[in-house]
Amino acid sequence: MSKVIVKECVQEVLELAGVDYVQDQILYGADGVLDSISLVMLVASIEERLLDSTGVIVTLVNDRTFSAKSSPFKNETSIVNFIQDLIS
Repeated sequence: MSKVIVKECVQEVLELAGVDYVQDQILYGADGVLDSISLVMLVASIEERLLDSTGVIVTLVNDRTFSAKSSPFKNETSIVNFIQDLIS
């Protein structure tokens, strides 16, 4: 379920940012297509949709996020994997 939610949220934020969707493109970081404001919108959207669809509160930005060697927000796959690690 988180994979579908992440994909939908990524598509919506990219559309708002005027960027074409390409599966697993680099979203944030070096060569990323999102600026920091768009990333905040993406994170908020994912957290809200996860809560609405599962009833589970998932906080994507935490100490673990900032201490990670590579950003969990690099692409769709990294976001999905990060969510799965958080909820398992």
